[in-house]
Amino acid sequence: MIKKLSKIKYKILQSHFMQVYLTLSLNAKNVLEIGKETGFVSSILNQHCNLTTLDSQEEFEPNLLIDITDLKQLDTLENETYDLILLCEVLEHIPYERIDGILEILEKKTSKYLIISIPNHTTYVNLILFNHSIKFKTLKNYFNLFFSMIQKLISKLDYFFRTKRKKFNLIKHEQEWQTHQWELGIDKYSINSFKKLLQKNFTLIRDERHKDHPYHHFFILKKRYKNVKKKE
Repeated sequence: MIKKLSKIKYKILQSHFMQVYLTLSLNAKNVLEIGKETGFVSSILNQHCNLTTLDSQEEFEPNLLIDITDLKQLDTLENETYDLILLCEVLEHIPYERIDGILEILEKKTSKYLIISIPNHTTYVNLILFNHSIKFKTLKNYFNLFFSMIQKLISKLDYFFRTKRKKFNLIKHEQEWQTHQWELGIDKYSINSFKKLLQKNFTLIRDERHKDHPYHHFFILKKRYKNVKKKE
């Protein structure tokens, strides 16, 4: 554990803290973390909630040894057992065409939330103007909304003129399980198309990129309860 943690870069550390912050901010009590890896996130969450870890790699010593690409195996998890499922930096290792089935099953397993993070190649611009000196809350909100719109516009233009024309090549790391199959902002993998995929099974509460590590794009999702007709 210590040897692995010593290799974590500053930016990756910020992403780990973001996972912890989002989980705690949603007051989740029963949490499922898919993709344990170094165990840094789980070592903190274990102190604040009832955490279950899941991974396909036995070397990470997860509570549940499951390959989420095996839908039958993934579906063995009990329905609505977890308040929140944490799925960060995992889906890019799986062929894009198989993600829809995984999300459909995870929708049944969470009772409230799903947090996802994915690598994003589009340009990120962080604009702050008099943010702390603005006294009126309404005016401050207008400024934040305005800059948020600018950021999204730049991201869309960047994807259209630059990254859309790139073809994604598999990014291979030291181990086979670390290979990236796709990433946002390259080829056909736009942010909008990914959001549509997420919204087939969930309500998108918000999405954001950490200012110190914008390569990781977070999506906070909420379970969409279906209307059940009462028997007359």
